[in-house]
Amino acid sequence: HSIYFQILGEHGWAGLMLFMSIGLTAWLRAGQLIRKLKDQPEKQWAADLARMCQVSLIGFAAGGAFLSLAYFDMPYNVVAMITLAYTIALKPQAAAKTNLAPLPLRAAPGQSPSRGER
Repeated sequence: HSIYFQILGEHGWAGLMLFMSIGLTAWLRAGQLIRKLKDQPEKQWAADLARMCQVSLIGFAAGGAFLSLAYFDMPYNVVAMITLAYTIALKPQAAAKTNLAPLPLRAAPGQSPSRGER
């Protein structure tokens, strides 16, 4: 048995396509993260993590051809790591491009304004 036939047998073609699309999306997102962080040495950790997550996904996909580990949680943890690394490494960069400033704090009803605000 393999994870592919196990998913196909239990969930049909739609389930197999969803299962495969999770892995493909994670692979593509990791590749995107590697490319975007190529020239940023301070965020090299995220690019290295994405590379190793890709290696892990290859290992799971190859091993899955011979083992029935369709519900093993490791690939989902790898997807979560890729998503978190993408969010942590690239989201501040996107916010800096839009020149968003934090909203000013207002005093709660019944409280006096602080720092000389009126």
